[in-house]
This record gives sequence, C-alpha cells and structure tokens, in this order.
Amino acid sequence: MADRQDYQKEYREKNKERLHEQHKIYRETHQEQIKAYRQSHKEQAKVYNKRYREKNRDKLIAYSRNYRKIHEEELKEKRLEYYRDNYNREKEAAKMREWRQKGYDATIYYANRNRKLWTAEEVDRLFELQEMGLTSTEIAITLGRTKGAVDIQLYKRRSSKKHNEDGAFQELQDLIELYRINSNLGEE
Repeated sequence: MADRQDYQKEYREKNKERLHEQHKIYRETHQEQIKAYRQSHKEQAKVYNKRYREKNRDKLIAYSRNYRKIHEEELKEKRLEYYRDNYNREKEAAKMREWRQKGYDATIYYANRNRKLWTAEEVDRLFELQEMGLTSTEIAITLGRTKGAVDIQLYKRRSSKKHNEDGAFQELQDLIELYRINSNLGEE
C-alpha cells in the first residue's frame, strides 16, 4: 500500500503541470455538474471543513500569518482600494449618529438632572471626574446628566479656556451664575 502511495505522489510531482491543465479543462467543461454536486453535498462539505479546521487549527493560523507577512504590501493596497471604492459619507454619518444614540441611551436612565442648567459645583465636579480619568459616559451617570450634555459642557470649557486664558470669561460666567442665583431667590 505504501509503495502505491509513493508511486502516486511521485507521479503527481512529475506531471504536475499536465495534471493542472487537465483539471482546468475539466472544470471549464463540466461547470454545471460540479455546481450540482457541490449543492447536493453542501452539508457534508460543511462537516468535513469544520473537522479539518479543528484538527489543523495551528497549521492554518501559521499559514495565515505567513501569508499576511509575505503579502503585506499587496493586502495594504487592497484595503486602501476597497476603502476608496466603498467610502460613503452617508454611511459614516449614520454610524456616528448610531454611536451617539447608544451613548445617549446608556445614560438617559440615570439622567435625573436632564435639561437643567449646570451649576458651578456640577462643573467643578465634572472636571474633577475628568481628571480622575473617567469616561464621559461614567461622568454622565455620576452627575445625573446625559452623555451628550457632558460632552457639550467639556467642549465649551475647553474652547473657553483656549480663547480666554486671562480669566475674563470665567469672571463673566461667575457673574451670570450669581445673577441666576439672585433672580431665583427673588421668585420664591
């Protein structure tokens, strides 16, 4: 039996090109039969492929890594080409809206201060939490605000610090806050 397998292996090696051409011609002339056979044996092929992948997992991983290493530039160019061909601003905008909505949905349940004015204490606490390294979602839950409100407040404060390094803007904010407090006191 071993002699026969050795002979077949040797024969395939010697006649590799000729056998390759014969298989190519056969596939071209018998496309319909091959398609029908594959369709009728689809479940068997799935089972066989699954079993093969389980048995040869390490071998397949090594082959895949080696292939990516050898064809790194080619694969990079294909990715860039795919991105150029399939980039769609509307899809990207829809993904961003979906991402923002998920952040909002995650924090709206905890937002008991939703649509209320920010107090100076809340703003101070916001920056403390940010300096501690919390994400905007965690800050929102802690403060009882939505993620969007926290993001907007952080953006406002960052942009105001950039434009008003001398502190004049902060004084104006303090005066406005003081006015709000005084006006609320008169209403009660």
